[in-house]
Amino acid sequence: METENSDRFLTAFNRIDHRLRDIVGNKDFTPFYRLIDQAKKKEVLVKKYEDDLRSYADL
Repeated sequence: METENSDRFLTAFNRIDHRLRDIVGNKDFTPFYRLIDQAKKKEVLVKKYEDDLRSYADL
């Protein structure tokens, strides 16, 4: 069975979300855009790809 693009996207998005939570040390619900704001202060790659990350959240 082939994996649907939507399933691949959700899997990737959830992995990114969990990684951002690890970076900021947050296990509670926080909107994705706030995770980006907090994580970009601690991780250079988040700052570098901030615009891309925000665009994924807007899909």
